[in-house]
Amino acid sequence: MQRLIIAFFCFVLPLTTLCAQENQNPILKSKQWFEEEKQKSDRGFHRFATLSTIGPDGRPYSRMIEIVGMSQKNGILFFTHRSTNKAKHLLVNPYAALNIWLPKTLRQISINGLVKEVPNDIAESSWKRMPRFMKITFLASEHNGVLPSPDALEERKAKLEEVYKESEIPMPETFVGYRLTPDQAIFYEIKPRSFPERELAELQENQWIVSQLEP
Repeated sequence: MQRLIIAFFCFVLPLTTLCAQENQNPILKSKQWFEEEKQKSDRGFHRFATLSTIGPDGRPYSRMIEIVGMSQKNGILFFTHRSTNKAKHLLVNPYAALNIWLPKTLRQISINGLVKEVPNDIAESSWKRMPRFMKITFLASEHNGVLPSPDALEERKAKLEEVYKESEIPMPETFVGYRLTPDQAIFYEIKPRSFPERELAELQENQWIVSQLEP
């Protein structure tokens, strides 16, 4: 009997604790909140987020992006044009912040972490899944400098549609993907006629520590 008790504390209990720590990964809760938001959305649900980066001038810049994928192992996946400001900023400072607002459930998710460019094969796989019109639109925009005229984009689009009229559209070198690996996340939930709830998940020595914060 004594041996069974020792075995429980040495093997079973640490395993249970480890599982609990793994389940504290903020990606898991984010996906749960996304699913609950989706269930309340009657016109479709898109995983949009505000991405904030720091430019070479030290000033913060924010813009909306679409989250393409999320996993506990690989973090948050998104794609952009290599000529955009966010791509240039990440070359200088690879840390960024994501803010996600879920209006149907009155929730907000703020995620900070390190951003790294994904391998070419992952970008290629995502490019192949994109609708044809999105590929043409991506190629038509140079994401650099002032637009010469309101009709310039439509003219480029028409030329591209003619060039690739009967062929597949290859992935350009300007199509780049990134993964944000979280090291901190804050979950904020508005409670009608009560205090809002705010929860912090912070990565410390490869373990996620979760705590409640003052609202």
